[in-house]
Amino acid sequence: MTKIRKVGIPTGGTTGQVLKKSSNTDFEVEWGTGGSGASDFTDLSDVPSSYTGQANKVVRVNAAETALEFAPAGRYILYKNNVSVPLTGTLVEQKMDSFKIDAGTLEANDVLRFTVLTTKTGTGGTYTVRINANTTDDLIGDIQLGLVAAAANNTAYLKFEREMFFKNSLTSQVVMSTSLSLTIDLQNITNAISTPNVDFTVDQYITVSIILANTGDTATLQAWYVELIRS
Repeated sequence: MTKIRKVGIPTGGTTGQVLKKSSNTDFEVEWGTGGSGASDFTDLSDVPSSYTGQANKVVRVNAAETALEFAPAGRYILYKNNVSVPLTGTLVEQKMDSFKIDAGTLEANDVLRFTVLTTKTGTGGTYTVRINANTTDDLIGDIQLGLVAAAANNTAYLKFEREMFFKNSLTSQVVMSTSLSLTIDLQNITNAISTPNVDFTVDQYITVSIILANTGDTATLQAWYVELIRS
């Protein structure tokens, strides 16, 4: 007669325990503690460890195809400021606002778009708006990325746009002539494109500055933003 072994679930155990093998022998099982697992996405071993500083980004497979990472979506506002900043009483160029792009933020084929909205009231004087890059948060030794000079009017409203294209490198870019006064990147047949070659492997401050031609005028930075475009 064949002996039939009675197999069942062992008695005992506590809440949260699992049934697991107690030896290599058939039917030998016991209650025990299972693996801890991951209670949050950031607890996994192949993902970023924190959500800090990752607002509005998406999850993607990294270039090495070995893990997940956070990255900006196809179009992403890196910075926006719509607090009005006025300037009056001086003819010295003044920094109106700045934004730091941390090293490691950008990739070698990104596009940066800068959009600046300014106004001016007062006399019929002109004023100039510049966009600059610098490793320090000031205008000393900065690299000019674009400028526009408003016509001489008592009142002026100026929207200023520039796009900077990275050339398969974090230190090589092209942009419409940085010395030519253009409100937008229109076709120009007399001025060559500029190569500012800003080194984005290190922290870079993007600044907006204004130069008045008449101390009686008031120019105001109304709003501006920096947009990242990535395919």
